[in-house]
Amino acid sequence: MAQCGITTILDIMLYLPFKYRDKSRFISIKDTVSGAEALLRGKIVSWAEEIRRASGKRLFKVTIDDGTGEVDLVWFNYKRAYLLGLIRKGLFIMAFGKVQPGMGLMEMIHPDVSGPMEAMPERGEGIVPVYRSTGVITGRLIGSWIKEAFARWGTTITDFLPERFLLRLGLPGLSDSLKGVHFPDGRRYSFDDFRKFSTPFHRRLMFDGFFSVMLPISAAKNISLAAPMMEAPKDLKERLESALGFSLTADQARSLEAVSADVRSGHAMRRLLEGDVGCGKTAVAAGAALIAIMNGWQAAIMVPTQILARQHHEFFLSLSPILGFRPCLFLGRGGASERRELERSIECGESNLIIGTHSLINEGLIFRRLGLIVFDEQHRFGVGQRLALSSKGENPHILIMTATPIPRSLALTLYAEEDISVIRELPAERKKVITLLAGPDRKQEVFVSLKKALERGERGMVICPVIEETEEQDLKGVIEMAERLERLFPAPVRVGFIHGRLSAKEKDEVMERFRRGDIHLLVGTTVLEVGIHVPEATVMIVEHPERFGLAQLHQLRGRVGRSGMKSVCYLMVKEGLGETALMRLKALAECTDGFEISLKDLEFRGHGELAGLRQSGAGDIALEYMLREPLLLKTAKALAREIITDDPLLERGEHIFLREIAGGPGK
Repeated sequence: MAQCGITTILDIMLYLPFKYRDKSRFISIKDTVSGAEALLRGKIVSWAEEIRRASGKRLFKVTIDDGTGEVDLVWFNYKRAYLLGLIRKGLFIMAFGKVQPGMGLMEMIHPDVSGPMEAMPERGEGIVPVYRSTGVITGRLIGSWIKEAFARWGTTITDFLPERFLLRLGLPGLSDSLKGVHFPDGRRYSFDDFRKFSTPFHRRLMFDGFFSVMLPISAAKNISLAAPMMEAPKDLKERLESALGFSLTADQARSLEAVSADVRSGHAMRRLLEGDVGCGKTAVAAGAALIAIMNGWQAAIMVPTQILARQHHEFFLSLSPILGFRPCLFLGRGGASERRELERSIECGESNLIIGTHSLINEGLIFRRLGLIVFDEQHRFGVGQRLALSSKGENPHILIMTATPIPRSLALTLYAEEDISVIRELPAERKKVITLLAGPDRKQEVFVSLKKALERGERGMVICPVIEETEEQDLKGVIEMAERLERLFPAPVRVGFIHGRLSAKEKDEVMERFRRGDIHLLVGTTVLEVGIHVPEATVMIVEHPERFGLAQLHQLRGRVGRSGMKSVCYLMVKEGLGETALMRLKALAECTDGFEISLKDLEFRGHGELAGLRQSGAGDIALEYMLREPLLLKTAKALAREIITDDPLLERGEHIFLREIAGGPGK
């Protein structure tokens, strides 16, 4: 359970569906439409295990008949005993899935089935929630945990918001809302309401996500926390530029000046530093860390991945020792003696710059004098993790860096105007990545271009949407693509692959080999989206780009073009791609501004395409929802401000459950 982020009963209840299926209405087999999802019912007329000639893959096929026609239900990866338990000739089953042309009859690949039954079922299952699988834990298993949790403890849910606020805002209670999203009532709300996450229950949980972001912000603004007073040297910019070997852009310089003013004030800095991929945010972070260590304080940099942590560590090691950085990489790994030595060096102050992942919040890690924390891509950390690290210092200054473009209107809702720094300029040595759409007729041209780049000593990346290919999805997979490329590019070209099933250690090893040049061509999933700095990488090929959001594609293409060399990102467009999908990809090809792309992404993506509400901890809420529900966000902000103004320390009995959300006294 812990690998799903589930450690308590409340965590189970807060594991929300990411989509819904309409299993309320049966469709006759003769009326099915190719490519559309359908709920079918029928009598089992035959079953067989076969091997499909084209691929050589074994399959299990069940044929059902509803009186209007027949359809094949097909499984490729299956548990034989389970399927044999479902099928008995002459009995009936229900099946839900996408219908498509098959080998003779229409077929449904890997359907969701119920049965067997003695008679033809008359009613469907209604609107059904779907939960995201995590590793070996299936969404179906998680759904069963949720049902059991509500059966046992559903009456024990306590609402953290006082009833008077709910009545004023017209919001349902927390208990009703959780039951409403997990057990959809199709009589009160339509399938479209659930598909768009627009029921009152979804809005209440969305409000909770907004409120748990705004309450800590309001609490922090209400109390001007005393913090380490740090004086920046007058020649800070010159020292930093000398160590970096390049001049700061005007935006970088302005951001560094703002940081210097913040830490000199004696009040805790809470600055948001926004900037597109490759704009040079790390240089500003280095300047902030330099101020801290020159004033006798330690600085910590918390990043979401071990790969990114290693890159930051290498970056600071590469800077001139004259600056005084004594960086250490703390990942919570290695032998006991090695770990104890790292902990000792941090506790005694021998290491003044500590770089790590969530391992930095380990209870056993003690800082001697923590004065500055830099969160890189802070949206990847929960509020609890950020508070846990902050508590290791005495109101340390905080610099939050993100490459996720936040529109100005939203940023001003979350932060005061004077606490936001934006880097729009790219360093002079960075060239814009050329983005090209390539159809099937240009495939050879694309791979010839890749071959020439590899011959010049450059490196390439190929992105695939799935790890392995299956017959039910016509998508290119990482493993098969790597095998094909090994045949296409024989020695001395070395091909490697990386994906989410590899262990953290294995992923680190692959990335290290790619950085060193032991791997020339890397095939991967979107694990490549964050934390890769390989200046020699100049070509990226994205298979099935329509499967990714524009902002995600922009992050991916930011992995190439990190030097002065010409770089290209090819988006491989399949034949027959829809007009809207093509427009999205053309918009990406024509634009290199991450802020503009983020807004275009939201314009193109409808409610039904959103990933669903996610509430795995206080403050974890999708940026899309903040942008789509600005009035609800402002309502949450107003309520948070009202509560903190009325009860700054949240000492009243009715506010007791709000203390942990605020991260303040009494937590």
